[in-house]
Amino acid sequence: MPVPSIDIFENDSDVLGNGTPINDENPIAFGIASRGSVTPPADEAQTPIHIWNDQTGALGSDTATNVKITVAAADNNNDILLFNGTELNGFQSMLEARSTDALNAPADAQSAWTPISPTDMLDIGDMPSNSRRSIELRANVPIDATSMASTGLILNVNFI
Repeated sequence: MPVPSIDIFENDSDVLGNGTPINDENPIAFGIASRGSVTPPADEAQTPIHIWNDQTGALGSDTATNVKITVAAADNNNDILLFNGTELNGFQSMLEARSTDALNAPADAQSAWTPISPTDMLDIGDMPSNSRRSIELRANVPIDATSMASTGLILNVNFI
């Protein structure tokens, strides 16, 4: 069998292999997130993000095990306030994620939000061939944050 085949799409993806990929040309964007706000991605289509292993199952890929996601700046500048946090939030990433739904895999139904960054991971479990996880993202901006420019973000998927 082939190794896992991971693809990341906006929430318009479906089991027929349709959908808009999240990539360098279409990064996740939050626009302006005000101090003290909890803000979803600016583009409604990016809520939630869908992570697929072998969408449609046509490749018959292996199960992706111990799947974890991180996030990076699309411009490769990961030394940004969004990831570094502020004193009020304990200098942890302001970007948070959770796995809320699944198709053809056990649903995580995570209610707690987990900070993610280039080094902070969200564990979303195993993904068999033709399975999908739905990931919600938000920026949780403390009131002591300074203004920050909008940064495009890319999800990275790690697995064994």
